Amino acid sequence: MTRRRNPAAAVAIPSQPQSAADLLAAMERAAAPAQAALDRLRDGAAAALRRSGAATLVLSYLDCRQRLHKMFPGKPGLPLNPSTWKMIMDLSALMFAEQAEMALRNPIDGSEMKDEQGRAVTITLMGIDHPAWPLVVAGGGVGGADGADEHRNLKILAGATLGWSGVKFEGQELRASAAAAEELYAKLPWLRRQAEEFITDRKNYQRAPTRLPA
Repeated sequence: MTRRRNPAAAVAIPSQPQSAADLLAAMERAAAPAQAALDRLRDGAAAALRRSGAATLVLSYLDCRQRLHKMFPGKPGLPLNPSTWKMIMDLSALMFAEQAEMALRNPIDGSEMKDEQGRAVTITLMGIDHPAWPLVVAGGGVGGADGADEHRNLKILAGATLGWSGVKFEGQELRASAAAAEELYAKLPWLRRQAEEFITDRKNYQRAPTRLPA
């Protein structure tokens, strides 16, 4: 059996370096072969994941940091979010739900609104990937005339409202309907803006990314 030679052992570190710079340079030379071996292992793992059709490639924290520092030189304190550790390899990781719940927020202080039981007040809104979305848009009519665009947008938003929980108006709990939704959006511009912004932000409908097999 042939014993493999450790490439790092061939790099000599001076026992008495002339300066700190000499020691640092020697340490970098000693670490280079090990880093090259790690790079080969990483590249091999990436190739294996691609061949197996894995949905995502999970990168190590250090590798991700190195990549970001190459992209943004001179920013050693660049913050990292765990979501940046993943590199999309399959479009199935970008799939969106047909509907989602929007938690209502107080337009004054931005706090989440609650009902008497302490549960979040929510509105279920259709996403633009819902199969009925084209019908909702078509049902809004044609805009262009004075006030027509406003009326059309209210119709579309009301049609995209699939339900709600804990919604009260003037002391009465409202049953969800397109007519009730249109009336609420017309009387409460802040609520209308929240719903419009929610629908147009795809992140609110993004499904959890496909996980790597265990």
